[in-house]
Amino acid sequence: MPLEARVQDVPVIYVDIVSAMASFLKEKAGMVDVDIDRSVRENGGDSLAATLLAAHLRSGFQVDCSAAKLLGEQSLVQVSRNLEQGVGGTIAPTAKSDAYPLSDQQTGVAFDQIRTPLGKQYNLPLYVETGPQFEIRRFSRCIIAVLKRHAGLHMRLVLRDGNLQQQIAAFDETELDIVDRGVTDDLQEELVRFCQPFDLEHGPLYRFAKVSCAGKHYLLFDMHHIVTDGYSKKLLFAQIDALYSGRYPALPDLTYTDYCCWVQAPKLEAERASSLAYWKAKIFPLPQPLALPVDRAWPPVRLVDAGCVSAFVGAEDVARLSEVAQHGGATLYEALIASYGIAVSCITGNRDFILGSPVLGRTLAGTENVIGMFASTACYRLDIDMRDSFSRHLAKVADEVRATTQQSFFPLNEMVEMAAQERPDRMSRHPIFDLMLAFHARQLVEVQLDSRPVIWEPAATRCAIFDLHMHIFERPTGLDIRLIFNSSLFSGQTASDWLSAYMEVISALSRVPGNSMESVL
Repeated sequence: MPLEARVQDVPVIYVDIVSAMASFLKEKAGMVDVDIDRSVRENGGDSLAATLLAAHLRSGFQVDCSAAKLLGEQSLVQVSRNLEQGVGGTIAPTAKSDAYPLSDQQTGVAFDQIRTPLGKQYNLPLYVETGPQFEIRRFSRCIIAVLKRHAGLHMRLVLRDGNLQQQIAAFDETELDIVDRGVTDDLQEELVRFCQPFDLEHGPLYRFAKVSCAGKHYLLFDMHHIVTDGYSKKLLFAQIDALYSGRYPALPDLTYTDYCCWVQAPKLEAERASSLAYWKAKIFPLPQPLALPVDRAWPPVRLVDAGCVSAFVGAEDVARLSEVAQHGGATLYEALIASYGIAVSCITGNRDFILGSPVLGRTLAGTENVIGMFASTACYRLDIDMRDSFSRHLAKVADEVRATTQQSFFPLNEMVEMAAQERPDRMSRHPIFDLMLAFHARQLVEVQLDSRPVIWEPAATRCAIFDLHMHIFERPTGLDIRLIFNSSLFSGQTASDWLSAYMEVISALSRVPGNSMESVL
């Protein structure tokens, strides 16, 4: 029921919070006809919407509600009744130390980067066009201010008692250098050259430059994934933009090292064990490896050289798929996962396999405005029955995604170790999954600096984290899809055929979602 018809039934103490939640979901998350008797997810929200809403509640009402709780079964009214006011964050600030533990997310990145020290698969290269009135010195001062605000950006890997940990290096603003790369005739190739390996031991783990191309001027950015993620990138540029505009955003109450220490605390051992048990039951025994259409033999040890192919799903197809999802109480993200699973199954013949997908990982209250590597990898185990209709298949995938979202921890590193013991012969392949699908919602994609879009270009690394890594960017006019493929295994033509098959599946299944999939494809 819409808010206007129910607000008189809600106790006065909750009216402002319920109204704020409904308004926020409409204005910031792009939802329509928000029903306060339904949950965030039932209103069409995903983990990003829930994380943004949690941050809004914390800053506007000083109440704590994790994204995981907002994505639960409770309606907006029920959530408002159960919020705790004035209690502060659930994460306690940690004492200053010489070194701090790595988060689970950082640990996985660190070990993979150490295995390929010259690899650039965890670089995050970005660029933005600057206008004629852009002041580079003013911008430099803003960068310095942001780097001072977020000490976690200065982390270095250190070895303490045989364990990898992170040390927060002192920041010397005189060392900040925005390199002038002169003039180039190809901006994309210049971004590739600018993107170079980082040294996790000595740092820094960020770099900046400026360059001119075709009479226009650009800023180039590169950061290592171990200190940031997609959501943090948005926070980072929002703060730079605010400072450049003369505004002074509030500092977060917590730091990333507070989070790292908190999640390793003994008091959370029971919750971590519960999540570990959930993932073990889901992943093991491992399904058969995917019969991928490789063009070249698997090397003895996995290589990371990569190419990229792209496609675009127009507004009409996106609207049709979104309508199917909404009719079934699912999200666009869940529909993209479901349709990709069908495409993979049609190509490989596998009916039981695991698909990796990044999730925000900000399940604890207080982490909504902290810059750091929170993004985790969820493993969705897909059980394909081509006799199902797409609507039925989508419902099963949505249940799988929601069960996963409720987990507070994503111990992928432990799962990888177990899987490697079960399949020691898979040194050239990820022991759990070969495929990753990353959905970048508009709220994450639309990052700006001085009213100009900041563009992340994953293909500029020329390196692959996974053998087939699908990036789907939500644009105003449709879905911009980039498939990063391991070029030691696949040719560009095979990668293009793979992507084309996915496009065909989206188009076909969204037109007749009630028919059996085997009769459609």
